Amino acid sequence: MSFIHFGCWNQYECDSENPNLNGVSQVMNKLIYNEKTPDIYVVAGDNYYPTKIKTDHGKVKIFNKEHFSSGFACVEKLREKAPVYMLMGNHDLQYERALFDSNTKDKLDKCEIITHEMVYKDSFNFDTHHTIIGNTLILFMNSIFYTGDLINDPNNPEKDCIVRYRFHDYAWAKNLDTIALGKVLGFEYEALKKRLDKAAAYSRYVPSIIVKQLNAQEFAMISKALMNFPGLKAKTRSLRSNVAGVAGHILGEYREVDRADIRGDAYYQLGDYKGKSGLESSFEQSLRGIPGARYHIVDVRNNVQETLLELDTMPIPGKDVTLTIDVELQAYAEKLLRGKRGSVVAIEPETGEILAIVSSPFYDANSLTGTRRGSVYDSLNTHPWKPLYNRALRGTYRPGSIFKMVQGLIALDEGMISANTTIACNRSIIGCHGPHTADNLTDAISHSCNPYFYEVMRRVVMKGRDPNPLKDASIGLTHWNEKIKEFGFGTKLGGHIPWVRPGSIPNALDYDKIYGKNHWGYKTIYSISIGEGELLTTPLQMANLAAIIGNRGFYREPHPVRDIGGLGKPAGIDSIHTLDILPKHFETVVNAMQKVIEDPNGTGNLAQIDGMTICGKTGTVQNKGKEDHSVFIAFAPRDNPKIALSVYVEYAGAGGAWAAPIAGLLIEKYLTDTVSNTLREERILAFQP
Repeated sequence: MSFIHFGCWNQYECDSENPNLNGVSQVMNKLIYNEKTPDIYVVAGDNYYPTKIKTDHGKVKIFNKEHFSSGFACVEKLREKAPVYMLMGNHDLQYERALFDSNTKDKLDKCEIITHEMVYKDSFNFDTHHTIIGNTLILFMNSIFYTGDLINDPNNPEKDCIVRYRFHDYAWAKNLDTIALGKVLGFEYEALKKRLDKAAAYSRYVPSIIVKQLNAQEFAMISKALMNFPGLKAKTRSLRSNVAGVAGHILGEYREVDRADIRGDAYYQLGDYKGKSGLESSFEQSLRGIPGARYHIVDVRNNVQETLLELDTMPIPGKDVTLTIDVELQAYAEKLLRGKRGSVVAIEPETGEILAIVSSPFYDANSLTGTRRGSVYDSLNTHPWKPLYNRALRGTYRPGSIFKMVQGLIALDEGMISANTTIACNRSIIGCHGPHTADNLTDAISHSCNPYFYEVMRRVVMKGRDPNPLKDASIGLTHWNEKIKEFGFGTKLGGHIPWVRPGSIPNALDYDKIYGKNHWGYKTIYSISIGEGELLTTPLQMANLAAIIGNRGFYREPHPVRDIGGLGKPAGIDSIHTLDILPKHFETVVNAMQKVIEDPNGTGNLAQIDGMTICGKTGTVQNKGKEDHSVFIAFAPRDNPKIALSVYVEYAGAGGAWAAPIAGLLIEKYLTDTVSNTLREERILAFQP
């Protein structure tokens, strides 16, 4: 901003009996006719003394009406070009009362001056000190900035010049250079003005927050400059932050409380922060601790009069919440999924501890703090890939061929097939792929034979429980639904994890609503036999399926928290869920999953790692009108597995092409802390579907 600053009215020989009358007026007059115009004019206003006022030093101050009036005549013309601001000087403050003294008021017959003292007393009660030294414009702590406003009084022609002083926008702000402050804080003038006005309207004695939740980098940039702005100071507070910079979706965000939060919990006050999503929200009461308090007696201006030490209370820090997340595995999974849409969920099978949980695109929760939170959130919220959406916990997908293993296990348990039962690949019933013609269960899983599992589910559902085949299908599907839910499908698996979704496992009532009661049969719904149709599962549930098979028939609730405040895990997550299926049946499926990886023609051989026995199953999930989703689940090693995981890559095509190699890299990274196949890694990193 450009400006021209004028010194005192009696710019020359201010203390002389014969003051120079050509000072400020002469300069102003030249500027009126100057083509160049600044943004503002600033007039110091110093030394407009009444006639012959004697000072403490014995000097006589001269006020010359013509000089004064001519100056303001120029001000009026300048105001047509740019705003004119007046700043009262120390001497003006010292002698302003004399202007209204009965002995001198008559000397001002042509101008009535309503000074800042009158406005000042009506508004605030600050102590005032001098604001002008020489001809230099200095805004001290208690300076007051005025706007000169000239008004013609039509009711009194004798008074052709009425000068009123009013506060500038920031008259209340002590020693505040608003332009410089705006540059330091990164605000445009109008934005800063709104914040300052809001603070002034709230209270002139109680501190107000101008900028909140500065991160370390932002604070470092402004901290040194704060010394130039008396009255402004930084206040430190304890804030939770994501130090590792990963796992933003599961950890969640933290932001300032609103009035609804305060009404709902007396713990919070304006300016406090709390976890608003993810684990930050779930464990808010453990993490927040108990604040301390210090009590003071203050006056009406919030000045401390007495400190009541006997009432002080010490703060109690929040409890540590220890997570099960393997930071290195989490970071590597995020690296492999960068530029892709999808998810990774990794579980330790024996304990149910979640080792990694990735939803891509992902975000750094730390980016949702500080001054840029609003703009960052808006960009994330409007992004077409929906980076705020947690695909790992809330994304629901058709499981595809992975679900064939579940169908096989139920059929084995109910005696509808044995491990050696061979079923022809009848492609007239449902399409298939590959050169096989007939398979047992192991080969059917390895070849992912669609007709095999069509027949397997038909046998489970159509047991002749009713002579009417339509009613028989309804009864059989209800039974099938119950068996499926034993695996955790259709339930809020990991219910203590925030905002998990149950997915959807169709039952007879669902199809009654679609087709009408007794108007549908097995041939109507057979697509669910191969993991398509109305089946919807989450990546968390599919990773848990891998853990169940690796454990040969049991699982612990998947959970991301190992300890809270030294008291152990959250209640209820250590109980073992044992499926009503014999462990020997799982060995058949495990053999098939090993063959998927190790067979030269296996669909998952891109997950293979030298020297390591990995068991897995690919899935290619149909996505109507768009490219299929690439899906893979696996566990390793074969016996006593240490990791089970699911990988989803949206719109990537075959499960064996992309999801499988990602899983292989993650398994090797976790079990050996190395990645041997760098070419495979580079291929994955470069791929962006």
